[in-house]
Amino acid sequence: MDDILRTDKFLMHYGMHPVCINFNECKDAFISQMKAGLDGAPSSLKMIPTYLSADGLVREGETAIAIDIGGTNLRVALLQVIGGRLQVVESSEAPVPGLSHAISKAAFFSEIVDKLQPVIHKSSRIGICFSHAAEILPNKDGRLISFSKEITVLDSEGMEIAHELSATLKGRGYHEQKAYALLNDTAAVLLIGAAPICGAVQPYDSYIGFVLGTGQNLSYIEKTDQIKKLQGGYQKAAMIVNTESGYFDRIPPGAIDTALNKTTVNPLEHQFEKMMSGRYLGQLILLTLQKAVSDGLFSEETGASILSLNALSLSEISSFLSDISARNLLSDLCKTREDRTVFAAVAERIIERGAKLAVVAIAAVMEKTDTGRRPEKPVCVVAEGSTFHKLFSFEDKFNTYILSEITAKQGRYCQVKAVENATLLGTAFAALIN
Repeated sequence: MDDILRTDKFLMHYGMHPVCINFNECKDAFISQMKAGLDGAPSSLKMIPTYLSADGLVREGETAIAIDIGGTNLRVALLQVIGGRLQVVESSEAPVPGLSHAISKAAFFSEIVDKLQPVIHKSSRIGICFSHAAEILPNKDGRLISFSKEITVLDSEGMEIAHELSATLKGRGYHEQKAYALLNDTAAVLLIGAAPICGAVQPYDSYIGFVLGTGQNLSYIEKTDQIKKLQGGYQKAAMIVNTESGYFDRIPPGAIDTALNKTTVNPLEHQFEKMMSGRYLGQLILLTLQKAVSDGLFSEETGASILSLNALSLSEISSFLSDISARNLLSDLCKTREDRTVFAAVAERIIERGAKLAVVAIAAVMEKTDTGRRPEKPVCVVAEGSTFHKLFSFEDKFNTYILSEITAKQGRYCQVKAVENATLLGTAFAALIN
């Protein structure tokens, strides 16, 4: 049997092939969960109101500090409006606290304050991009729901993030009055895509902020009257909503998905995220390859090498897939041409499945909001994240599914664009307009 056909049969048997994803059923389930979450009913989509809209003006010379608490990195930057454009003036980066080992709440915020010291006196406005689930409060603070992406901060449940940061700053002797705005990375990405200070603004019908890096999530613009769980206090007609799509759990998992989940800190959570994001995708591909070894898809020598691996990075996978005949770690691991073909096919199909799932979420948002009906006024999908932009073939597969599932079948149109430093810029913009 042809090597590709053998691989496809193997992947379909274990529910890991892209064809195992029924696009319309998953899209409809996503929309149903969106509506339930907006109503305040039980839902795997948290549908968090941000109390932010995509409009607002800034003045020349204004400054803001942006803190990006991501899934891998902690970034701190000072930004300023220069020549009508928001620009990064200085920045630093470090591993996010709680990633390598469990950390106390006090230590978590103490490490953030350490990184803030060089810029803390340079602006009275602080935007906090928090790439984990948090209930956004009307005062623009956020109450932690849970950390994700394998980060562990002890005794942190229910904490108000900006309040804790402010208290830590004061405890360290910083008593200047600061104004805070906390938002998710997807809301930040959406904001800067829609902001005039980003550059020329096209006549887009709406905006979606999509992030696929260490984790996965998206935000979009919803009519305020559709957010039934709001308790008042917000007067604008539309609001950015953070779906927390990584929690979506109406996708039937494959057998290897289930095996991966059991190895994670929160095995029953973030099912959607674990099927495509950078934190998990390399391990998911490795577990699938190791299952393929036990099912006899590889030669004995190559199989032994694959079983000896404890981890597989996306950079290694990208390097291999870009040219499976070139000399690199993974091609050298495969001892025959057939082994390389099977190895590449497994990785390509798992990546394609992730791209298909990502487009499910985009299609669901566009259908729910009834946007993007005209090709001259598409929805703008502002895409950010290392997995989206750097993983070999992911962006191409994503765009292919956009065309086949959204344009051809739904008759809707969207345009995908990237903005450099989108998360930092959007976070600072939120601080400036709030």
